Amino acid sequence: MDSLHEGDVADGRGGVRSLEVRWITEGPVPGVLIDHLGPFPIPIEHRADRYLVDPGTPELGVKIRDGIQLDLKAYRGSPGQLNVEGGEGTLEGWEKWTFPMGDVAPEPDDDGWVMLRKTRRRRTFALTPSGLVERAVAEEVDLGCTVELTEVDDGDDVWWTLAFEATGSPAELEGCLRACIALLLGGPLPDGIALPPETSMSYTRWLDRSRATRTRLGGER
Repeated sequence: MDSLHEGDVADGRGGVRSLEVRWITEGPVPGVLIDHLGPFPIPIEHRADRYLVDPGTPELGVKIRDGIQLDLKAYRGSPGQLNVEGGEGTLEGWEKWTFPMGDVAPEPDDDGWVMLRKTRRRRTFALTPSGLVERAVAEEVDLGCTVELTEVDDGDDVWWTLAFEATGSPAELEGCLRACIALLLGGPLPDGIALPPETSMSYTRWLDRSRATRTRLGGER
């Protein structure tokens, strides 16, 4: 699916629609980026999420959030690229369904799943007639965008990821997302920070790529 249309977003299937852009880079979260995007509300969130990787597909995400919630995310296409000073990202439309977990969690040693331990910093903005207004992260807004800066430990390496996620009226998602990015990334990036297009991908695409790379390297030994 190459493009996102309003009809795709509002087709009545009941999931929560979003428009997102994410970058994932190896290493710990840079302190200069925390300062650039902050101040973030405290406390910082710590949680462990498990992602289904076998069988896996970059267009369907299956995640157990912190052991208590099952999230299913389906890719709904891309309206194109997003340019920022010193970087570029891919806009992605997603639809998410959420279910409480019962006694159906996979076994801890199930090879079909991977655990990601996350340290998350977030800010949320509502888009109002007068512009963007910051809200509490837990507050529901009719149209808004959340910026997330997270450090991820996959058990072997540490990565950092920067993401913007807009939710609300389908016709206004892209405008809201771009407004939030313009607010926080409208000028030069901090020294040493880059957001190249090859690092722009969802968690599901990143996990799919990482799994393929490790399988290939394992076969070359």
